[in-house]
Amino acid sequence: MEVVYRKSGFVTMIVPVGTVSAGFGSVDSVHKIPHTGIDFTCNAGDSIYAPLSGVVSRVVEQGSKGLGHGIIIKLNDGKQMVFGHFSESTKLHVGDFVQRGDAIGKCGSSGNSTGNHLHFGLIDANGKFMNPVELFKDIGSFLSRISDKAIAAYTNSDILMDLFDLFQTSSTSI
Repeated sequence: MEVVYRKSGFVTMIVPVGTVSAGFGSVDSVHKIPHTGIDFTCNAGDSIYAPLSGVVSRVVEQGSKGLGHGIIIKLNDGKQMVFGHFSESTKLHVGDFVQRGDAIGKCGSSGNSTGNHLHFGLIDANGKFMNPVELFKDIGSFLSRISDKAIAAYTNSDILMDLFDLFQTSSTSI
């Protein structure tokens, strides 16, 4: 399923266009242990946008290992969003404030990667990886449309499409 880029007052996608190539917790030929985020395919050089506002807590520079070039953004509630495999080092620095919708990097294949994509992860306030979809479960309008049972039945792409549709129509500040 294609994730279509839209940007307006209340909408910010992470990547312009992409499909979910690996879901949270997936184990496959690339991920020998449960995957700690969601991978989105994207074209080399596509801008990556912050889906929520926060403060840069770490600039990731792991060369050809791990996340390669990336960034970690801390939210007000202590959760941290993880972005990896940028094509180049981010221009941001630890302590910089990032507004929802700001460009934070460019799609690439740095680090332990088999092709251009964005790794999007989420770490809770206690340092445990969690499904990034959980980041958006607090939004009332989203919960009124999708029950927990329905979420369990959805593919990651379907959930993300609903999240993006929600941002298109919601005026909820998150």
